[in-house]
Amino acid sequence: RRNEVNFWYPVNAVSGEALDGVLPGLGAGVDAPRLTFSPVTGLLQGSIDLLFEHAGRYYVADWKTNRIGASAEAFDRDGMAREVAKHRYDLQYWLYTLALHRHLARALPGYDPAQHLGGVYYLFLRGLCREEPRGPGVWFVPPDLERLQTLDRLLQGGSP
Repeated sequence: RRNEVNFWYPVNAVSGEALDGVLPGLGAGVDAPRLTFSPVTGLLQGSIDLLFEHAGRYYVADWKTNRIGASAEAFDRDGMAREVAKHRYDLQYWLYTLALHRHLARALPGYDPAQHLGGVYYLFLRGLCREEPRGPGVWFVPPDLERLQTLDRLLQGGSP
């Protein structure tokens, strides 16, 4: 387990429109604001709340303190999907997953993304219930290796 993991990686001529074309969306009826920035080149810097390994798979975890509703029931899958879309946390978890993927490719002998990448957990603290540890307030996204490779190419200046 590693807390507050900083990362930097280069991006080359990436636009908001191109990222929107690569990101998968969050499902029917969940609209996210469009990314509208002009192409950027430089270093992308971020800090991941928590990286952890369990049973040979590596995961990203990020704490969220958003107020979705007055009770834990507001933190169901639909409520969290709307919140993820509203704040474009989907972009965040893809960038974090790419940082983990690139790190493991360099640091883990025999790295195989299909075997070693576990996914991303967003933990909405206001919706967590001790009685239901996998219930309200826990948003999980499994890895999508094809999309991850497409994002990796895009950020390096290639076409998606």
